Amino acid sequence: MRLLLVTLILLRQGYALVPAITVQLGEPVTFTCGAMESFQSSTWLQWYKQSEGDTLKLMVMQPKNVAPSYGPEFPTSRFRATNDGINRKLTILRTVQQDEGMYHCALIGWTESIWAGTYLMVEGNTEGLLNSTIVQKSELSEWSLEVVIFLLFAVLTVSLTVIVVLICVVIKKKSDSCQDGVELYKHCSQERIKGHENKWIYSAVIFTVMKQESGPMNSSVQRERIYTAIKAFG
Repeated sequence: MRLLLVTLILLRQGYALVPAITVQLGEPVTFTCGAMESFQSSTWLQWYKQSEGDTLKLMVMQPKNVAPSYGPEFPTSRFRATNDGINRKLTILRTVQQDEGMYHCALIGWTESIWAGTYLMVEGNTEGLLNSTIVQKSELSEWSLEVVIFLLFAVLTVSLTVIVVLICVVIKKKSDSCQDGVELYKHCSQERIKGHENKWIYSAVIFTVMKQESGPMNSSVQRERIYTAIKAFG
């Protein structure tokens, strides 16, 4: 089934039918470059890798009668190009999941080039890798959740503190205003009481003077005595 899917993908991308190799994850695999009868007139042998949706990446360059050189992403610790005098081979010493893809060999001469391709399918215990990824994502999610909860708690604490301070300030201002109002009320009440007392004293003095002099008296003398009494309490 998987080989059928790979064939459909290659046909959709414009490839002709190509051979496919299946390898277990971690095992070695070897590609053989065909059409070696044309290599006598070729100058270069090159190996390329192409992952799905990606462009060609140069893996190995091998000029004629010269040792091969490897691309930066393909170290000799995992990749090895060999020449047994008849066939040119590329070996992946230990496969990983990312090795899956299309591998091309190109025989390049002065006037022509010949290409051949092989599709590599890597099979293995992908469930373990998936579980590892899920665990890492779960740990990351839990860590992120703890951070979010801590930040929310910190923001809530600061907000409550600010609210309490504002409430205290408002209460203090209201208390000061009430105290000022009480003092003003006391002062006004005292002034009103003092005014009433003066009026009472004034009335009492007038009444006393008029009562004492209830007999016949000159009006001018009476007015003078009243004025003297008012001036004394005024």
